[in-house]
Amino acid sequence: MWWKLTRRIRPCEKLTVSSSALQKLLRACGIMAEDLASPPPAKRRCAEPEAGEEEPQTLVASRDEHNIDDDDDDDDASKPLIEPPEPVKFQRIKRKKCALLLSYNGQGYLGMQLNPGTKTIERDLLEALAKAEAFPDEMKLDLGKLQFQRCSRTDKGVSAARQVVSIKIRPEKRVIELANQYLPPQIRIMGLRRATKTFNSKTACSSRTYEYLLPTYAFAPYAWTTLDYRIDDSTREKVGRLLKMYEKSHNYHNFTSGKKYEEDSAMRHIISFTCDAPFLASRSSQPQILNSTTQEKREEEREGEREGENGKELQTSAKTKTESSEVENDAAKCGDEQNVKMEDGNAVEKSDSGADCGHMGKEESKQSAKKVEFMTLKVKGQSFMIHQIRKMVGLVIAIVRGFAPETTLIEAFQKGKVDIPRAPALGLLLENVSLSYQLVHCQSIGR
Repeated sequence: MWWKLTRRIRPCEKLTVSSSALQKLLRACGIMAEDLASPPPAKRRCAEPEAGEEEPQTLVASRDEHNIDDDDDDDDASKPLIEPPEPVKFQRIKRKKCALLLSYNGQGYLGMQLNPGTKTIERDLLEALAKAEAFPDEMKLDLGKLQFQRCSRTDKGVSAARQVVSIKIRPEKRVIELANQYLPPQIRIMGLRRATKTFNSKTACSSRTYEYLLPTYAFAPYAWTTLDYRIDDSTREKVGRLLKMYEKSHNYHNFTSGKKYEEDSAMRHIISFTCDAPFLASRSSQPQILNSTTQEKREEEREGEREGENGKELQTSAKTKTESSEVENDAAKCGDEQNVKMEDGNAVEKSDSGADCGHMGKEESKQSAKKVEFMTLKVKGQSFMIHQIRKMVGLVIAIVRGFAPETTLIEAFQKGKVDIPRAPALGLLLENVSLSYQLVHCQSIGR
């Protein structure tokens, strides 16, 4: 249109052209006179002509022709303008792929994996890292942006000594120190290492090692299930032989929930499954609490008990000379005459070396009676399903105690459905994870 032409050739905002010159330009460009009848979109006026010149044709219609009132501009200017909202400025944090070493007590938690509305290890971990400014706060529930993965997905009540997670955070030790302050006492970050961009703790983990701690009276017959039970060698050998049957690849569809025999994911490979030597541990009526103040109180109470026992011994240990001479003779037989001295006619033992000579003293027998015998089962495999280890241990306990025959273990690997008991989760612990070369290579190049 003609106003496009004038927009190109005008030298300033206002343009005055004579009628003859304008007609020549329009003919040259092929614009007809009818096109001039259409009103232009722009609202401008031409400059007034000088004296002696023809009245120029206005290229823009006047404001009066279009009934434009100047007061409208004033009204628009008086109206408040709606300011657009300011863009949200997120704090930019330089993040790198890292590997975190965790230790936690799973008692009171509903597992490791993040689950909205439930208390899990990952929820408390991510909240603490967000407060420590390891990553922006809006990312704490978006595991995709954090590139978060864990080596093992522990179940409800299961603890871990060495759990490794991969996450993209600020690689500073100061961040880990702050995060530990925000974490509950049951969870601790033990270390941080830089990793490669493609490091994934789940796929890089080649094997997982679990330990299951249980008292030996769990393998005792029903009538002998007491705290004073001590496992014999034959029972221990039977437990080890049954655990060996789990090694190599088998179908564990009966040892988990929601798996069918035909599914490929039901096949699992167990590298080793052994039982360690039993050991004695003192009985405790209350669970140990990770608190320095309670430990100090316990030490003070123990010292007070020892002082009270020493006072009672001095008051009630009125022994005759014949009894003290018998103690000297027993110590002399073992070659420990120097370990016994006489104080006011009473015999006081400095060491319990008499037990090594074949006879146990009264104090040692009392101490051993107050202790419980425990045993650790250690299993190492490529991967495990939910409740798999607990059901493996539960079936061995049922066979050793005589509730099921040994053939039940072989039948559990077959297609038929077998109901297997499940051991408690309290004694299960993720002891170690084996990672591939990615993390080792990253450490070797100094990242």
